[in-house]
Amino acid sequence: MHILVLAPPSYHRNWKNAFDRLASQHQLYSSVEEALPHAAAIEVILLWKQDRGSLHHFPNVKVYYSMGAGVDHILSDPSRLLNIPICRVVDPYMANDMGNFLVMAVLNYHRRFYEILENQRQKHWDHVNLPNIPVRIGIMGMGHLGQAIGQKLHQLQFPVFGFSQKPKTDLPYPCYSSAHLEEFLAQINVLLLLLPATPATVGWLNRDFFQKCSPGTYLINVARGPLVVTSDLIQAVDSGQLSGALLDVFPQEPLPAESPLWTHPKIQVTPHIASITAPETAAEQIFKNLEAWVKGSPLAYQIDPYKGY
Repeated sequence: MHILVLAPPSYHRNWKNAFDRLASQHQLYSSVEEALPHAAAIEVILLWKQDRGSLHHFPNVKVYYSMGAGVDHILSDPSRLLNIPICRVVDPYMANDMGNFLVMAVLNYHRRFYEILENQRQKHWDHVNLPNIPVRIGIMGMGHLGQAIGQKLHQLQFPVFGFSQKPKTDLPYPCYSSAHLEEFLAQINVLLLLLPATPATVGWLNRDFFQKCSPGTYLINVARGPLVVTSDLIQAVDSGQLSGALLDVFPQEPLPAESPLWTHPKIQVTPHIASITAPETAAEQIFKNLEAWVKGSPLAYQIDPYKGY
């Protein structure tokens, strides 16, 4: 196969050894410029945060493949060819990393860890006034990651509630469908956001949405930045409708230095590190899938472009 990899330089460095080990029988190209003389032969394009508008050079591509769990960087590229299959990585190591990150985030809120750190900075010893915050956790997005994380939190004996486009009845905790959003929000005071970025979800968490939340709800977003309207989030936190937020993803990344999120006392910021694709396992999954497809098997991990996931 002739395969083009379009990703930031840091991705090339991290993935090069894995690709070299697994794809020695394939022809790999690492830039549009390198691939252009062979544009008609390119069958597969592996993508992560590629330069928008570069895909039209390759008219015979048969598969677009995301190098991570998200696919919005492909769906939103106006130069992609329509009706071409799009696949994504589904990596158990990513689910484990994401689960550990979210357990940490929930426990930090539950045990008031950020207040403890502030007391340390102030050299203030408070042994009695920091009781645990009772938490009831809602997970919006019950795909592979959402279900794995729900299982971890359920095993820790936290009350867990799922939210999915369609009802799910095979979970050990309640799961609400999209027709019952307000009922779901009424049950919880910690909201984990794991939804994909689609036309229906971008900007969904806005002022009206936050008003439907139980007063004092804490938001954790590890999904996609554009799902949340930043100005409305800050207003909701300042008013007390939300007690605070931990954000790992943002509409613009890196987060601009002038963003008020950096210094807000009730908002924690992490640099999109909740779960990072492991090149070794992800590359192996990608090439096993492609080689099975070449031999006639259907592509695994293919997304529905109309749903966005």
